[in-house]
Order: sequence, then structure tokens, then C-alpha cells
Amino acid sequence: MSWIILILAGLCEVGFAFCLGKTKGLEGLPYWECMAGFAVLYKLIDGRRMQCFTPRKRNSPWTELNKERVRRLERLGLMTDAGRKVLLSMGVRSFKIDKDVEAALKSARAWTKYKSFPPLYQRIRAYNVAFYKTRDKGMYEQTLLHLITETKAGRMFGEWNDYGRLLDS
Repeated sequence: MSWIILILAGLCEVGFAFCLGKTKGLEGLPYWECMAGFAVLYKLIDGRRMQCFTPRKRNSPWTELNKERVRRLERLGLMTDAGRKVLLSMGVRSFKIDKDVEAALKSARAWTKYKSFPPLYQRIRAYNVAFYKTRDKGMYEQTLLHLITETKAGRMFGEWNDYGRLLDS
């Protein structure tokens, strides 16, 4: 694990390619889920299909999923000082749903059903939709419509809790 020191010092980057199927790693989890946890543990940035670990900048954005991973690692006593150096406000109450996402859910009469889902699911889904709002208008509209459609049908979608791991700790 000496390569971790080189990454943290900014002397190198490490990339890992993963199969996103049912291949299992530590704790019976897909390898990329294990590496995502590892990335937040050591203040590294992770990608989705290709893990590229580089030092995280102080003001880089944190997804709600990664924030929850940090909270879990803190509860388990596994978070490192290196990881803590770049943390933003990690409190659950620091999350505020985007006003346009909220308005769209209410307008579509999906708000009550959305609020009946677990709070972690609500935060992750709302963040993921709002992420595209200023970056890619087409993707924003597509993800918002998908959220509304699935919510109205009473369905939660996607791997939003690390296969239940984030609900158990």
C-alpha cells in the first residue's frame, strides 16, 4: 500500500478498471463499491466505471452518496485524518433539495410519495438530478423526468445504499 503515500503526495495517480456486474470483492460487495469506500477513506476522488485515484481538492463537490460513505466510515472509526482534511459539512441536515426539483415533484403530484422514501434515497436522488441543472440541461430534464416517473409509480431505483451497507451502520 506504499502507492497510497505517493498518491497523497501528488506524485502519481492510480487507475483501476472494474466489471460492474455481480463480481464480488471485500464483504461480498462489487469491487468498485469497495474502491469507492477506499477513495473517501483516504481523501481520493473516485469515478464510476474507471476508478482514478488522485488527491481530492479542498472545494471539489461531494455527492450525497460519498457523504454517506464518509458518515459510515466515521461511525465505524475508519476515517483517516487525510480524508478529514478535505471534508465539507457532512451533516445530514446540511443538504437542501434544489427548489426546482422540489417544485417539479410537487407539480407532478409526486412529492408525497417522494417524501415517503428513505431520507438517504431522497438526498441521493435529488442531488443527482440537480447536479446536471447547470452542467447539461438535456440530462437534467431526462433525470428529473425519470425521478418523477419512478416516484409516481412508487418505485425506488438504482444502487443508492451500497447494497444495504449504508442502511445498516
